[in-house]
Amino acid sequence: MKYLAKPGSRIPMPDSPGQFVPDGGDGTTVNELLPYYARLIADQDLVPATPVTAAPAPEAPLPEDGDGEGDQ
Repeated sequence: MKYLAKPGSRIPMPDSPGQFVPDGGDGTTVNELLPYYARLIADQDLVPATPVTAAPAPEAPLPEDGDGEGDQ
């Protein structure tokens, strides 16, 4: 799963010296089983990166039943 740093946080990546977990964009994949990342997730310093999706399509109107009698 991909995660982002909490906005305004600089969270170092232990396996990449000088690199930080991004706080924007697509996020980065982390091993949630490592105690370092598990603690950051539990403390909400890392938040799940939600993929940006297109706006949902508008719902189509319900078709009329066509019997001409209405709702009587």
